[in-house]
Amino acid sequence: MYVSFSDGEEWQPLQLNLPSAPVSWLTIQEHFNDLVLSTYGRGFWILDDLSPLQQLTGEVVATDAHLFQPRDVYRFRLIQDGIREMSDDPTVGVNPPYGASLSYWLKSETEEDVELTIENSAGRLISTVTGTVHEGINRVTWDLRLGSGEGEVSRGGGPPGTSARMLVPPGRYSVTLHAGSVVHSQPLTVLKDPESGGSAQEIAIQFTMLEDINADIEASRILTEQIDTIRSQLQDLVERLGNDTDLADLRSGAQGLERSFMALADSLVQQKPGGFYMWPVKLISKLIYLANHVQSSDYQPTAQAREAYAVLADLLRVARTDYARLVGEDLTNFNELLQPRNLPVIVVRDRPPA
Repeated sequence: MYVSFSDGEEWQPLQLNLPSAPVSWLTIQEHFNDLVLSTYGRGFWILDDLSPLQQLTGEVVATDAHLFQPRDVYRFRLIQDGIREMSDDPTVGVNPPYGASLSYWLKSETEEDVELTIENSAGRLISTVTGTVHEGINRVTWDLRLGSGEGEVSRGGGPPGTSARMLVPPGRYSVTLHAGSVVHSQPLTVLKDPESGGSAQEIAIQFTMLEDINADIEASRILTEQIDTIRSQLQDLVERLGNDTDLADLRSGAQGLERSFMALADSLVQQKPGGFYMWPVKLISKLIYLANHVQSSDYQPTAQAREAYAVLADLLRVARTDYARLVGEDLTNFNELLQPRNLPVIVVRDRPPA
C-alpha cells in the first residue's frame, strides 16, 4: 500500500504491519474515518482514524510539532458480552484502545518530554497524557477519565489511597500539545453513547456526586497517611524507651496513644492482615465501592446511593473530629511530658485532609 500527499505525483509506502497478501478492495468507513482493507485470504486490516494523514500538509511537515484535529469520540462503557474465543481461533486482530485518539507530528525525535493536557470548557485541567517522542506521526489515547490513570480501582475495593477514576461527561474539551517550545491546541468533542438511557443532565449530576465521593476518598487517604506517620513515631519511641522502669509511664502512654491512633486508622482501612474478604471492609473501601456503583451506568444516583453516601460522609466527619481531638489534646499533652526529658516529640505532618 502506498500513499500520496501530492495528488499522485509522488508516492510513499504505507505498509505498517499490513501482511504481504493480495488486497481485493479498500474503503473508508464513513462514520469513524477508518481505512479498511480486505485481503484475498478473507482477512481484514484496519488503519484506525485517517485524520493525521488527511491533515498532513507541507506546512505541517515544516513545523517542529503539530497537533492534528482529533475526531469526535463516543463516551461509552465496555460491556462483557460473554462470547468466548475458540482455542484454535486463527484471528490476530485486536480492538483499538478505548478513548480519544490524539495524534501529533514531531519533525524529529526529541529527548524532551511530550505531554498532552485536556481541559474542559471551563478551562479546568481534566487529565494529562504522556506522549511518545518519535519522528513523524505519534499517537496516544486518552481514556476519557479524570486524572492521569494512576490508582485504578480494583474489584476488591482497592488499596488505601485508591481513587475511583471517573468518565468525564459528554461535551466540548480542549487538547493541548506541549512539545519543547511548541504549545498547540485543538478542540475535542466527547459524545454521549446513543444507546445509553441516561440523559446528559443525569450524567452531569452523577459526575458532581462522584467528585464529592472522590474528594472524601482523598481526604481519607491523607488522614490515613498522617495517622501512620504518628503511629510509626510512637512505635519507635516505645522501642527507644526499652524496659527502663523510670520511663514506664512514658512507655505506657506511648503504647496507649498508638492503640488509639490504630483504632482510628482501623475505621478508615482494615488493619488486620489477609484478603479483603476475611475481615469487614472499612470507610475507604466502602467509598470506592459506592463510587463504582454510582458510575456503573449513565443514570443519576439513586436515592439509596445518596443515603449511603450521607452515612459514609458522616463517618468521615467523625474520624476527622477524633483525629483532631487525639492530636490537639492527647498527643499535645504527651509531647509536653517528653520535652523535659530531652526526648524527641511526636511530629504531626502539616498536610491536612482536603
